[in-house]
Amino acid sequence: MNETTKKLPKSVDQAVDRLTSELSFTEKTMIVNKSEEELIDLQFTLGEYIRKEYRLDENDDLMESCRFISKVDKINIGHASFIIILELWKKLQTIFIFKGFDK
Repeated sequence: MNETTKKLPKSVDQAVDRLTSELSFTEKTMIVNKSEEELIDLQFTLGEYIRKEYRLDENDDLMESCRFISKVDKINIGHASFIIILELWKKLQTIFIFKGFDK
């Protein structure tokens, strides 16, 4: 395992925490203002970033975490990236409400 692989998130929670710290306020606002149905639109941008940067094609721990959360035995990297986006959206919903931002 090389140094880069060690830094990869191993769980959906770790991936969401990392995204929360990496994304700008503007990006988080854009995500939080989407409906759950509109999140699929992020698959070509944020989803692609997640698939590449978090190496979903070889990150077995993160894929297992996605399978656990989705309660589906077999998922592909597209499904996994969407699970992470959905969990990020849920977290942002609570953060923005907690901080008193009016969506």
